[in-house]
Amino acid sequence: MSSDLRLKKLRGSGGFIMATVTDDQQRKGNLGGPDLFLAPVGRLDSEKIFKHYCNTCEKEYEGSPKIEYENPNEIVAENLVLLEKGQYICTTCGSVLQNIETLASQMKQHQLELQYLSPAQVFQHHNLLRVLSCKKSPKLRE
Repeated sequence: MSSDLRLKKLRGSGGFIMATVTDDQQRKGNLGGPDLFLAPVGRLDSEKIFKHYCNTCEKEYEGSPKIEYENPNEIVAENLVLLEKGQYICTTCGSVLQNIETLASQMKQHQLELQYLSPAQVFQHHNLLRVLSCKKSPKLRE
């Protein structure tokens, strides 16, 4: 285990998992109390999860729960995109240990897309945005 990974207990609505997490994931999971929560952390790689506990079975199991997810990239509200949704599921009874939802603002998603463009493509993109905003606002045309 490297120095930036720590074994932690992350609580979900239907149980918990024991997993190695980074400092950043630990900060996301800390909601101000002594416990860490799985929901704000999102989906972890199954190889980083060592055990899971199911409240329905009232048992602890070695290894990762089943992790199902999809990437819908669906607009759920103005300027908000659902990037990923899924569930951590007990391997024995099929109960949900925690739902997974990863949201991002459209602006942040747009910025991520721009990272993969060449400088010339970014310049063209910004010029197009400027032209479009000028067409919408008469004040900017002057």
